Order: sequence, then C-alpha cells, then structure tokens
Amino acid sequence: MSEVDGRWVAPGDMARRIAEHDWAATPIGAQESWPESLRLLVDVCLASPAPLMIAWGPEAVQLYNDALAPLMGDKHPAALGMTYAACFPEIWESLQGPQVAAVLEQGASTYHEDQQVCFVRNGVLEEMYWTFGWSPIRAGDGQILGAFHPASEGTNRVLGERRLAALVTLAGASGEARRVDDVLVAAMAALGGMPDLPFCILYLTAPDGSVADLAGTTGLEAGGPASPEVVSLAMDPTGGESWPLASAAAGTIEVDDLAARFGALPGDPWPEPSERALIVPVGTPRTSVGFLVAGLSPRRPLDRAYQDFVELVARQLGSSIIEAASSERQHEISSTLQRSFLPAALPSAAELAVRYVPGATDAEVGGDWYDVVPLDAGRHLGLVIGDVMGHDLGAAAAMGRLSSALRAYALDERDPAKVLDRLHHHVSQLADVEMTTLLYGVLDTTSGTFDFASAGHPPPLLLDRQGVRFLEGGLSAPIGAPSDGARSSATATLEPGATLVLYTDGLVESRSSDLRTGFARLLAAASEVPETLEELVDHLLRVVPDPSHDDDIAVLGVRLVPPTTH
Repeated sequence: MSEVDGRWVAPGDMARRIAEHDWAATPIGAQESWPESLRLLVDVCLASPAPLMIAWGPEAVQLYNDALAPLMGDKHPAALGMTYAACFPEIWESLQGPQVAAVLEQGASTYHEDQQVCFVRNGVLEEMYWTFGWSPIRAGDGQILGAFHPASEGTNRVLGERRLAALVTLAGASGEARRVDDVLVAAMAALGGMPDLPFCILYLTAPDGSVADLAGTTGLEAGGPASPEVVSLAMDPTGGESWPLASAAAGTIEVDDLAARFGALPGDPWPEPSERALIVPVGTPRTSVGFLVAGLSPRRPLDRAYQDFVELVARQLGSSIIEAASSERQHEISSTLQRSFLPAALPSAAELAVRYVPGATDAEVGGDWYDVVPLDAGRHLGLVIGDVMGHDLGAAAAMGRLSSALRAYALDERDPAKVLDRLHHHVSQLADVEMTTLLYGVLDTTSGTFDFASAGHPPPLLLDRQGVRFLEGGLSAPIGAPSDGARSSATATLEPGATLVLYTDGLVESRSSDLRTGFARLLAAASEVPETLEELVDHLLRVVPDPSHDDDIAVLGVRLVPPTTH
C-alpha cells in the first residue's frame, strides 16, 4: 500500500484524506519530503482493522486510520495533521502530555486499560473509557521519530457493567426489605453516589391520585426548590415551577430546562451542573405507584442504553415497593387474624402479652399462632401456641381451621392430652393440613395449677422466685404425624406473680447452631427479667432469635397477678 502519484493505494476514506491533506502546512512537511519509514508506517496504519494513530515528530502530529476516525466524534476530520496537544487540550496536561513526552524523550512505552478519559466529542465534554498505549517509533540508528498510539474505546461495556452492578446492588438492598419505609431507606442508600445518577427524587402517588408525596432523595435536600414535599398531579404539561409528573404517567419524559426551573442542580461526581432529568413512572407495566426523577450526568449523552438503565431502576424500585406493600398488607391480615383469637376480657388474676413476628419471607402470613380460650367464665384459661408447617396462605388457612377445632374441643374437654387426641383425629380427616406442633394447657388462675400437653412443641418457660426453667413432660408426637395414640398431660403449679411463656420454634431455632444453643439463649435472656410482662416479651424477641433465621415467631406470655392486700 505505497503511495502512487500522490495517492495512497489503500481502501477507505482516510487513505484519500491523507493523500489530499496539505501536509506542507504542518510540522512534518509535504509528503514529498517524508522519509520512507513514515510512508511504510502510514501503510501499516491504514491497513490495520484496529483503531491506530501515528504521532509523528516532536510535535506529535496525528495520522490515523478509518477504524479510529469515528471514535473521535466531531474532532474528525480536523484532527488529521493537528498536534495531539492542540486536538486534545482537555486531556493533554493531565493525562497524555506526560506519556507522549516519556515516549518521545525517553523511549518509554505505556499501556492503560479502561482508562477514564473526558474530552469534548460532538460538542460535549464526555465521560469515556479507553484502552490505549504509547510506544516509540525508532529509526535505524535508534533515534525516536514518533509514537504508535493504538486506542480502542470500551465506554459502552464499562458503563454497561457499572449500571448492571448498580441494578444488582439496588435489587439486593431494596429487595431484602419487607416494609415500604425500609425499602425507601435501602433504595436511597443504594442510589446515592451512583455516577450515572447525580440526584434522584422519588415521589409516591397519594391514594386519591391527586398529588404525589416526596418519599426520598439523593444528592438533594428534601423540601428544596427541586424536591418539594408535594407535587400536584393535575394535567399541567409544563409542571409549572415544579416537575411535570402527570405528563410522565404514560411513560418516560425528559426535562431539559433544569437551570431555568430550579437553578443549578448537582452533576456529581462532575463539577458541571446536571442540565437534564428523566421522569419515569415507578412500578410495573400494570401497576404504577409513583415517579422517579433522575438527574442525568452532564458528561454523558442520553442514549437508549442510558434511558433503559434509568427505567430499570424505576421498575426495580416499583417492584420492591409493591412487594413490600403487599407484605405489609399480609402482615396486617395476619396480625388481625392473630388478634382475633384473643378474648375480649381477661380475669383480673391474669395478665397477658402476645406477639406475632412474621418471618423474612415473601409470604408473611404463616402458620404460627397463639390463642387464649376463657373457660368457666374466665377462672380457667386455655392457652394455645401452635405452628403449622409452611409459610404461606395455605398454612394460615390450616391454622385457622385448627384453631377453631381446638377451641371447640377445649370447651368440651378439660384434659389437654385428650384435646390433642381429638385434634389429631380431626386432622387425619383433612387432606390439606400439614403436620403441626402444638402446646395446649389449662391454667387455673385461682390456684395456679397448669395442666399441659405438647404435640412435638418446644417446652413452656416458667419464671418465678425459684428462677427460670423449662417445664418438662406431657410430650408426644406432632399433630398429623404417625402416633401410637399415647398422649399424656403434665402439671405444674404457678405461684402468684409467676410468668409463663409459650413460644414457637422460630424463637430458638438457628441456621448456625443447634436447638440447645437456642434454648440456652432463651434461658439467659429470660433471667434478665424486666419489670413488666410486655417488656419481658419484647426483650426476648429482641435478644433471643438468630437474626439470620427467617421463621415466624409467636409468643404468648401469661403472668399471675398477686392478690392485692388491704
């Protein structure tokens, strides 16, 4: 591919441009004066399918090929024949100048992979990522004539990986939360500091649909000019002096007059302010719960990949919020169901404290339950703690049926072991009820006698003046499991002021240790007896369960009130 009659015998646009360029006006002079080595190097450069530049002479005059030309944006074609310093003043002093000097003066070679580079391309100072090197071009006598500068752009790949990592972080942070408030906190923490999102403002639509309420911000203080606490959803296509959220109800819109609306808004991590933002509906294709206002980087063009990223962020936010809201509703249903089991009034001789803590699972309605059945006008209390296998609506439904059946048997039969026998027989007739562990006891609030039977359930915990201990005895196979039919009751006596704690296995089970460790933790925590029963139950739930365990927990605490003296 040598030069023939002033033309370079090579395909492509750059061969023509090099042949036609007025090289006499450049530091390297007219083509007729070029050394043979430069002609051969230009042949090599033009033939290369990879982006390649020759920086010739001490001034580093640029010659490059067709593969590199489009990567230079609107610097091409004027860049041909320019010195590197004049073509890339944005990166000359800070990045390339020292490297070119090292090559031309010392013969040093350099290589950089995915180096962040910011220069003006297509009229905009862009954040880009390049892999490039510098290596000397020597004459036969060792003299350095110029430098090879292979360079390839990896911006799309680097940004794609970065954005994917951001989405994974967001999904992990917000997806683990089970309450909407927790999702919002986790999401804002994950979004804060993301290079592609200088600021974010999240609005959730009010139930009546008339306004959107501020739910979180990153990069901006809440309640500022650009982040008002409430934005009207009236159909104002301009949004007035605020954000035109209503216009984004049908899909993503761009707002490109941020400075006129709000003044300078942050463009972090860059010093320039963000000039544009996207407003994206938050939610799924079928359900929208609000809007994400995402500030855009002042150093990246808004291309399809950038918009897709912002829309995926909004979709992930919406999915986590909707899931958490559903969990909260299920939790409320479950809590309401649990509360419905409690009697409207208790005898004055007994104090009661109950808790139900759903597990950290997708379905927060589980099969754990407690119940208190007044017997003999409240003199006796039937105490129930149970755990149906499973953590879904089916388990909750089975729990409801078992609770109803047990109440009926408790009203008809005083012996806890016989009540469990009847319940076991009832379950054997049901095809859709899983195995259940259950403890049922009858407490005489006058004498303190507590008769109880356990169908594979953890033992009751007793706290009195003698200390803290588990009540043993009365143990048999779980309800619904194969059994020899031999169930028996055990008896304990509670003194006035004594406390009885019934609980499900979620309180003591752990992935990292055996049950004995869980029971030991429970005994130790119960030994630190708080003043009130409510405080005791809260204390046990705070310090005993393994944080990594995701099972439901039900706790039923009963304390015999000492008789008043006059």
